Amino acid sequence: MLNKRLLSLTISCLFACMAYGQSTKPKVYIDPKGQRYSRTQFDSITAANRGKPIATIDVTEKDKETEITFEVMAVNPNDAFREKWVGKPLPTFSLKDRQGNVYSNASLKNKLIVINFWSTTCIPCLKEMPVLSDLEAKYKGDKIVFIAPAPESAEQVNRILSKRKFTYTVLPKAEPLFSALTIEGYPYHFVVDQAGIIQAIFSGASINPQTNQPIVDERLVEAIDQALTK
Repeated sequence: MLNKRLLSLTISCLFACMAYGQSTKPKVYIDPKGQRYSRTQFDSITAANRGKPIATIDVTEKDKETEITFEVMAVNPNDAFREKWVGKPLPTFSLKDRQGNVYSNASLKNKLIVINFWSTTCIPCLKEMPVLSDLEAKYKGDKIVFIAPAPESAEQVNRILSKRKFTYTVLPKAEPLFSALTIEGYPYHFVVDQAGIIQAIFSGASINPQTNQPIVDERLVEAIDQALTK
């Protein structure tokens, strides 16, 4: 099972610095053994471990400094998650959409399934909804289904979606499917083929670095196109 704490808090040095870039306090980086490092020393650690994720375990604001506790991870949890599930069957599920229609492995048999695992508390999930709706419109048809399970209740989901465009078929109260897949972070995008086998998994929301606006991950588009040609 994925380590929930590290999966939810794993970020690169870049994002850690951005998050606290507005503070005028000096930053002190502390490893799990309590060793303290300056920013320059931390940058050296990051460079020496290129390719390995840095997990921010805790951030503490002191009177005179900001203490950032970190750990260099041996394995990227997102990579481990993909290795665990790609090529495996999607776990058995049966969920109702917002109108009460039932969606299950059986009802979606012989259809390509694109899944967006999201949460009402996930800001990146909410921001990418318009571009995901555009993606759904591009492929809309009988051979492909776009579903969006969320762990929260229908009431919570409806409250969030009352002000947002999202054309995926939303499936509230999907915690059993999240648990079966050990999903503890959001968003995740799955492509499941017509035989019910998970073909691709992508984590996180994609952002255009020039505009800082959400975009569709091109890898997701490629995975959908590839699956449709089979």
